[in-house]
Amino acid sequence: MAEGRLTLPASVQVGHLHYRVESVSDESWRERFAGQCDRDKQIIKIATGMADGTTAETLLHEILHAAWAVGKCGPLGKREERAVNGLAPILLMVMRDNRALFASLVEAIETKGADA
Repeated sequence: MAEGRLTLPASVQVGHLHYRVESVSDESWRERFAGQCDRDKQIIKIATGMADGTTAETLLHEILHAAWAVGKCGPLGKREERAVNGLAPILLMVMRDNRALFASLVEAIETKGADA
């Protein structure tokens, strides 16, 4: 993806929590972070100026941090970061390469409920 085609959503639902998504253009912040998930304020921040592929992976990375907390997957820290770092790029490729599958999964929970 070329830079500039990806539009960040205004928000994302992660389990029962609603996270606001913000673009950050502050240069000093962008020098330290590509993204950040603030669980207390339910805000995901994404640096501007990255290529679309990097932005997409960063957004998914931060969503996975939120999901880690919502799912109570364990203590925060190095283990969480390793899991999120490993999963984000692979999951993004799985989503890209199996679009019909993901559309079917979403359809299944919309029409049959989450009890499936």
